[in-house]
Amino acid sequence: MILNELTLVNFGIYKGEHTVELTPTSKKPIILFGAFNGSGKTTFLDALQLVLYGKTAKTSSRGKGPYEEYLKSLINRDVSPKNGAGLKLTFTTKQNGKKEIIEVSRNWFESSPSNIKEVCEITRDGIFDGTASERWHEFVEEFMPSEISELFFFDGEKIEGLADPLRSSAILRSGIYSLLGINSIESLAKSLTQIEKRKALEITKESGSISIDSEEASAKELNSRKELIGQEKAGIANQLDRLTIEIARTEDEMKISGADLLANRHALQENLEVLKERRKRLTNELLELASGMAPLLLLSKQIAEIRQGLSKASGHNLKSAKAFEDEISTFKQQITLLKELDKVSKDSVFQLFDRRLAQVLAEVSSFSTDIDEAQLPSIDELSGLKKSIESKLKEFEVIENEIDVLNKSLQAVPSEEKVADIVKNLTEKQKEKTKLELKTEVLADEIRSINTQLERITKEITNKLAQIADLETSQIVNQRVLNHAQKAKNTLSKFKDELISKHLISLSDEISKCFQLLHRKSKFGLRFEINKDDFNLLIVKPSGEVVPAKSLSAGERQLLAVAILWALAKSSGKTLPTVIDTPLGRLDGPHRQKLISNYFPKAGSQVLIFSTDEEITNEHYESLKGHIALEYTINYDESTESSVFSKGYFETART
Repeated sequence: MILNELTLVNFGIYKGEHTVELTPTSKKPIILFGAFNGSGKTTFLDALQLVLYGKTAKTSSRGKGPYEEYLKSLINRDVSPKNGAGLKLTFTTKQNGKKEIIEVSRNWFESSPSNIKEVCEITRDGIFDGTASERWHEFVEEFMPSEISELFFFDGEKIEGLADPLRSSAILRSGIYSLLGINSIESLAKSLTQIEKRKALEITKESGSISIDSEEASAKELNSRKELIGQEKAGIANQLDRLTIEIARTEDEMKISGADLLANRHALQENLEVLKERRKRLTNELLELASGMAPLLLLSKQIAEIRQGLSKASGHNLKSAKAFEDEISTFKQQITLLKELDKVSKDSVFQLFDRRLAQVLAEVSSFSTDIDEAQLPSIDELSGLKKSIESKLKEFEVIENEIDVLNKSLQAVPSEEKVADIVKNLTEKQKEKTKLELKTEVLADEIRSINTQLERITKEITNKLAQIADLETSQIVNQRVLNHAQKAKNTLSKFKDELISKHLISLSDEISKCFQLLHRKSKFGLRFEINKDDFNLLIVKPSGEVVPAKSLSAGERQLLAVAILWALAKSSGKTLPTVIDTPLGRLDGPHRQKLISNYFPKAGSQVLIFSTDEEITNEHYESLKGHIALEYTINYDESTESSVFSKGYFETART
C-alpha cells in the first residue's frame, strides 16, 4: 500500500482546499514535512487516520463524546457547518498480484442543528464501488488492519509511553497477535466454545443434572468488571504519557534556570572545602621544600662549576694541600738521615717531591676552595628535588582550576526563592506520576485477580462440559459435536502456543538487530528476549546476565521503543506507509544521527516524516537528502487564516 495523494477541504486549520502529492520513488522513500508547532502537522496526521478508519480512527483530538460532535469540531471555524468539511485519500495497493488505485472520499456537514451527516464513497480504478462505500470499515482491514496501524502511525512523544520495556509488553502482545493471526485463532476457539455451550444446553434440557448457568453469569460479570478496569487503566496510561512529557519539559526548564544545581549545592560546597584543605597541605609542603635545599636549585650552574673545579684539583683543597706539604717535609727529613744514600740520589728524590708538591699547590691555587665536596648536593639530588617541586606545582595548579570551577558552579546556583515555582511544579508532577503508577499497579493486580477467577470458572465450565459430553443421551449428533469441538479447541490452543513460541525467537532477534542499528555504540552487545508468558521484554547482556530496564538511559529506552515498532512492522510482511511525527524527541546527537542514517531510509517503502526545524536540522537534512522524494513546509498564513503547504523543507532556514 502506497499513499499517492491527500486532499483536505475546510479541515481544521486548513481552510479551503489543499492537495498534497505523497508518491515516493523506489530509491527515495521519504516524504519530508517541516512544520513549526501549531501550524497543522498533527491535524494532517489526524486526517490520514480519519479518512481511513472513520469512527475507529486513533486521532489526537478525539475525546469521549459522540463521533458526530467530533466531526463537527473538525470543520474550519470560518466555514459554515452546513458547508462542512472533507478528506480524500488516493492510494495504490496490490490485490491478487494486480495493482489497484483506490480513492477514499469522506465528507460531512450539518444536515440539521443537531445532526451531522457523513458520506463515505469509494472508487476503485476510477469506478464507484457501492458495496465498498457501505462497508468500508471492513474493506480497509484488507489494506491496513486497524489493530496494527499503530505500528506504522506513531509520533515521537507517544514513543515516551512505550519506552519502558515493561509497558511495551502490551504493544508486543497486540502486534504479535495481529501479525500471526492469533486473534483469528482465539476467535475460532470462542466460536467453538459457543457451539459447545449451545449443544450442551440442548443436552442438559434432557439431563437437567448439570448446569453452567451460574458460571456463565459469574464470567459475564467478571468480564464486564475487567473491561471497566481496562478502560480506567488505559485512561491512566494516557495521563502517564502526558505527565512523562510534561516532566521532561519541566526538567529541561530546570536545567535552563539552573534549578537542578540547587540539589547539588551542599555536595559542591563539601568538594570545595576538601580542595581547599588539599591546597593548604600542598602549600605547606612547598614551603617546607623552600626552607630546605630548594633555593640551591637557583645555583645549580654554580654548584656544577664548583664540582668540576674540585675534580680538576684531584680532590685536594687548601687543608689537604697543607697536610700534603707537611708529609713531604717529614719524608725529606727521614731521607736526610739515611747514610747509605749519596748526595746525588738524595737530590733526585727531593726534586721529585718538590715537583709533585708544586703541582698540587698550583692546582689548589687555581681551582680549589675550602669546600667539602660531601656537603655539596649531587646532580641526581637536585634533579629529583626539581621534579618533586614541579609535580607539586602542577598538582597545585590543577587544584586551583578545580576550585575555580566549583566557585563558578556555586555562583551559578540560583536562590531557592527564584526557582521555587519550577521545583514545586516538578515535585507535584512527580508525585502525581507516582500516584498514577501505584494506581496502575493496583488495577493490574485486580485484572490479574479477575483473570485468575475467570481461569477457574473456565476450568469449571470445561469440566462440566466434559461431564455433559460423557452423558449417554439420545442426542448422539450433539455429543459428537461436543467431542469434536473440544478436540479442535485443544488443537487450536497447542497450535497457538507453538506458533507464538516459534515467532517470538525471530522477533526477539529482529528487535536486537534493529536496536543495534539505532544505537550509537556499535559494540553495545545487548540482546532482547520476549517472555512467551507475559510478553515482557527481557534485556540480556552478552554474558547472559539479565539487566533491569532502568539500566538503559531515557534515550536508549526511546530507541528501544522505535526498534520494537520497526521490528514488528518488518515482521508483518506488509508493504505499508510509515508515518512518523516529532521523530527525534529528546535523543542526543549521536543517537539522532543513527536514527536518521539507519532507520528513516529503511523504515519502509514510503516514510512520511513530520519534523520541526529543531529536530531535523540542516546537517540532518543533508544526510537524508539522497533518500527524499518530496519535501514540504507547512506554514500558517495569517492573511488567509489557514495553514498552507509549500515545496521545500524550511527553504529559507537552509539558505
